[in-house]
Amino acid sequence: DGASWCSSPLKRAVHSARLLGGTTLRCDALLSEMDWGEWGGRTLASLREELGDTMRDNEARGLDFRAAGGESPRDVCQRLQSWLSALRTVSTDNNGRPQLAQKYVVVTHKGMIRAALALATGWPMLDAFVPRLSWLCGHEFALDDDARFTLSRVNVPLLRDCS
Repeated sequence: DGASWCSSPLKRAVHSARLLGGTTLRCDALLSEMDWGEWGGRTLASLREELGDTMRDNEARGLDFRAAGGESPRDVCQRLQSWLSALRTVSTDNNGRPQLAQKYVVVTHKGMIRAALALATGWPMLDAFVPRLSWLCGHEFALDDDARFTLSRVNVPLLRDCS
């Protein structure tokens, strides 16, 4: 379909991109998963059990939630915004506005997708995102020529049913 394939450089993202058909793949560290710092490799359930009220208070910070020594979702949003800005080309339309060159298929991680949702919809990450997302599906976003980033569709089937 003429789309460019981009991926986080982490092995599982690159592997998924290749399985989905990304034969020519550009990896970019800006698309990496949120840095969980000292909590890397831990589950939210175990952190909630161990940290109790401290973890609940941290989660209640939404975009400003931060793992010990790690990034916040707001930091991830800034990384994503930098990546999106780099997509814009020096070509312009008839009114002198920058134009996007093409479509992209991006294979990344849950933390980055949640950041994209926050950027595209204004979601403050203080509650669950509605509609519920399937992590077995794709989610379609648009970046228009005026740099507006929006959510187009959720739960787009990839290899099998996303219900």
